[in-house]
Amino acid sequence: MADKAVHVRICMGSSCFARGNSDTLACIRSHFQVAQDQGLIRLEGSLCENNCHHGPNIVINGRPYGSITAAAAVELIENELKNQNRG
Repeated sequence: MADKAVHVRICMGSSCFARGNSDTLACIRSHFQVAQDQGLIRLEGSLCENNCHHGPNIVINGRPYGSITAAAAVELIENELKNQNRG
Protein backbone atom coordinates (compact mmCIF):
# COMPACT_ATOMS: atom_id res chain seq x y z
CA MET A 1 0.00 0.00 0.00
CA ALA A 2 1.42 3.35 -1.06
CA ASP A 3 2.02 6.05 1.50
CA LYS A 4 -0.53 8.76 0.76
CA ALA A 5 0.56 11.12 3.49
CA VAL A 6 1.68 14.62 2.62
CA HIS A 7 5.32 14.90 3.67
CA VAL A 8 6.21 18.27 5.12
CA ARG A 9 9.77 19.10 6.13
CA ILE A 10 10.23 22.48 7.76
CA CYS A 11 13.62 24.06 8.16
CA MET A 12 14.42 24.74 11.80
CA GLY A 13 17.84 26.21 11.11
CA SER A 14 18.51 29.42 13.03
CA SER A 15 17.93 31.69 10.03
CA CYS A 16 14.61 30.12 8.97
CA PHE A 17 13.44 29.71 12.55
CA ALA A 18 14.09 33.38 13.35
CA ARG A 19 12.56 34.56 10.05
CA GLY A 20 9.20 32.92 10.57
CA ASN A 21 9.34 29.14 10.58
CA SER A 22 8.72 29.06 14.33
CA ASP A 23 5.31 30.61 13.64
CA THR A 24 4.81 28.45 10.55
CA LEU A 25 5.45 25.30 12.55
CA ALA A 26 2.97 26.33 15.24
CA CYS A 27 0.38 27.21 12.60
CA ILE A 28 0.79 23.89 10.76
CA ARG A 29 0.54 21.90 13.98
CA SER A 30 -2.57 23.78 15.04
CA HIS A 31 -4.31 23.82 11.65
CA PHE A 32 -3.60 20.18 10.73
CA GLN A 33 -3.70 18.47 14.12
CA VAL A 34 -6.50 16.09 13.09
CA ALA A 35 -4.85 15.30 9.75
CA GLN A 36 -1.59 14.53 11.57
CA ASP A 37 -3.40 12.29 14.03
CA GLN A 38 -4.96 10.44 11.07
CA GLY A 39 -1.59 10.00 9.40
CA LEU A 40 -2.49 12.21 6.44
CA ILE A 41 0.43 14.55 7.11
CA ARG A 42 3.93 13.61 8.14
CA LEU A 43 5.65 16.62 9.63
CA GLU A 44 9.35 16.67 10.33
CA GLY A 45 11.98 19.28 10.99
CA SER A 46 15.42 19.66 9.50
CA LEU A 47 18.42 21.42 10.92
CA CYS A 48 19.09 23.31 7.68
CA GLU A 49 17.97 23.03 4.04
CA ASN A 50 21.17 24.82 2.90
CA ASN A 51 19.11 27.47 1.18
CA CYS A 52 19.23 30.19 3.82
CA HIS A 53 19.22 33.09 1.37
CA HIS A 54 15.72 32.04 0.20
CA GLY A 55 14.35 31.30 3.68
CA PRO A 56 12.32 30.63 5.52
CA ASN A 57 12.19 27.29 3.72
CA ILE A 58 9.82 24.36 3.66
CA VAL A 59 9.69 21.19 1.55
CA ILE A 60 6.35 19.62 0.69
CA ASN A 61 6.35 16.24 -1.02
CA GLY A 62 9.91 16.87 -2.17
CA ARG A 63 9.22 20.32 -3.64
CA PRO A 64 11.12 23.16 -1.94
CA TYR A 65 9.45 26.49 -1.22
CA GLY A 66 11.31 29.60 -0.10
CA SER A 67 10.22 32.84 1.54
CA ILE A 68 7.30 30.89 2.97
CA THR A 69 4.73 32.39 5.32
CA ALA A 70 2.49 30.45 7.66
CA ALA A 71 -0.58 31.25 5.55
CA ALA A 72 1.15 30.16 2.34
CA ALA A 73 2.32 26.91 3.96
CA VAL A 74 -1.22 26.09 5.09
CA GLU A 75 -2.58 26.77 1.58
CA LEU A 76 0.11 24.61 -0.06
CA ILE A 77 -0.53 21.72 2.34
CA GLU A 78 -4.30 21.97 1.86
CA ASN A 79 -3.78 21.78 -1.92
CA GLU A 80 -1.53 18.72 -1.51
CA LEU A 81 -4.13 17.03 0.69
CA LYS A 82 -6.79 17.65 -1.97
CA ASN A 83 -4.50 16.30 -4.69
CA GLN A 84 -3.62 13.22 -2.62
CA ASN A 85 -7.31 12.45 -2.12
CA ARG A 86 -7.98 12.61 -5.87
CA GLY A 87 -5.32 10.09 -6.76
